[in-house]
Amino acid sequence: MPQEIRAGLDTHWREWGSGTPALLLHCGLASSRMWAPLSKALDSRFAMVAPDLPGHGRSGPIPPGADLHDRITDMAESFLRGGDTVVGHSLGGTVALRLALEKRAPLKRLVLVEPVLFAAARGTPAWEAHQAETAHWNAALAAGDLADAARGFSETWGARPWDSLRPEERETMAARMQVISGTAPALSEDSIGMLAPGRLEAVDVPVILLRGEGTDAIMRQVHEVLRTRLPNVEERVVRGAGHMLPMTHPEAVIEAMG
Repeated sequence: MPQEIRAGLDTHWREWGSGTPALLLHCGLASSRMWAPLSKALDSRFAMVAPDLPGHGRSGPIPPGADLHDRITDMAESFLRGGDTVVGHSLGGTVALRLALEKRAPLKRLVLVEPVLFAAARGTPAWEAHQAETAHWNAALAAGDLADAARGFSETWGARPWDSLRPEERETMAARMQVISGTAPALSEDSIGMLAPGRLEAVDVPVILLRGEGTDAIMRQVHEVLRTRLPNVEERVVRGAGHMLPMTHPEAVIEAMG
């Protein structure tokens, strides 16, 4: 498992398979390990690269004062080989979309699994409900209570109940919560202008949107905006799945990759 400086960041990544290049970008508080089960089914078709995002897994921390979404995107770009299928889940999905928006390299396809571009839902009942649902753990995060914030985050987005996690898993999640606050300007306020008029409409890459049937209402609203504005898009809803569908229903991601 290689590790080197990528886009100025100490970066660890995993590689599997051979064939068409594919870049796999994980969600917040996870790591490249989440893609390992999926990779076994694809190693004869795709040359897969899955980095640990900055501040995750074995990658180094984010430098103080860095714009987090900018740095994550720069690091992800360093792995593009041309003609990539880019798969992004949650936070990773917003990075994948940004790579296409900014035309950082020729891409073959995007598979976006519930990209958490929350700003797309602003002004809707789903946005208001999400604000109420996450108010407690956002307040804990602002107060520096990372453990309580991680518990709340996990209860909203995680695949397993918080109390079922091992103590070391809880500690790791708590330590990574600053990544959530660091990406909030990009994801909740659209500080990087991903939703600006004409931007999504100019994406010239085929996009498959995947979401779980039982996911949070705000993700249904985000998908609705993306489905309406992206010019070449297909949405697939995975029955019985929630936000963590790459882990619970990897076959849906495998099928979407083509």
